[in-house]
Amino acid sequence: MPEANQRVFDVDREQNVLVVAPRGASINFRYREVHLQTNELYRQLDDRAATGVVVDLSKVNYLDSIIVSSILRCLQRIRGRGGSAVFCAASQTMKDILKTIRIGEAWTYCETVEESLGWIAKASAAKAAESSEPTSESSESSESSESRGRSDSL
Repeated sequence: MPEANQRVFDVDREQNVLVVAPRGASINFRYREVHLQTNELYRQLDDRAATGVVVDLSKVNYLDSIIVSSILRCLQRIRGRGGSAVFCAASQTMKDILKTIRIGEAWTYCETVEESLGWIAKASAAKAAESSEPTSESSESSESSESRGRSDSL
């Protein structure tokens, strides 16, 4: 049986970007811990200062649907506020899993956390520049600039 109070996610903050590193599949943790720590992650994303999320996959070779779902809700939450999200540092096994579940088609992938932080900084700057230009295409061009800035696809 998994021990209580194990960290499900390591979370660091690099300026306005949360770097989230899942620590394994949900079977490795108590259900209560997964639930509580996912909710804590959502609360951190509710901070309006947060402009992006980097999902660092360097600590895992496998994630189950519960953890993937938690991560995707975080990414959708930040994107819904106009922020950016990036996956990074995945092993080949994790890249294959992400490709199989088609996450690589919807989210940017970078090789390192540092590259991801740079990508988010550029995307944030582009969105800020676009929002200062009053056009009717601002939401459309925001999506296209995010797509153009993709470092890699899975």
